[in-house]
Amino acid sequence: MKAGIVIALIAAFAPTLAAVLGYLANSRTIRRSVGATPGMPLARALERLDTKVDRLIEGQSAVRERLARLEGIATTDAKERSA
Repeated sequence: MKAGIVIALIAAFAPTLAAVLGYLANSRTIRRSVGATPGMPLARALERLDTKVDRLIEGQSAVRERLARLEGIATTDAKERSA
């Protein structure tokens, strides 16, 4: 049980880190963009950022689902071999 939790945490770490770093990079880009062109509507910039964060979250969910499926297959195969 503990090994499964550790594996899940390790697997979830990389996509989560990527999402956080992507968010920070995008917010920095928006700050520079807003500073360079004061006429740019902030709502549109925030909308773009929200869309990008949503895409990152969807990608992270897809990776987690795929990992869970692969772990399930590996567990099933291990049980069949031991039986």
